[in-house]
Amino acid sequence: MGKNREPITITKHGQPVAILAPLPMKNESPSIVGSMRGSVLAFYEPFQPVTNPSDWIASE
Repeated sequence: MGKNREPITITKHGQPVAILAPLPMKNESPSIVGSMRGSVLAFYEPFQPVTNPSDWIASE
């Protein structure tokens, strides 16, 4: 394998017996940036309670 990262076929008496291929480079893995786009709900009042405090049940 040279700089072009092409697989190499290994032969025995002219017959192919194996293929030598490079592992994927680390930067070839899918990026997590943007993977959750569109799946998060908007929260327009971040300093207000999420629910009404009267809906809470206090433990004894």
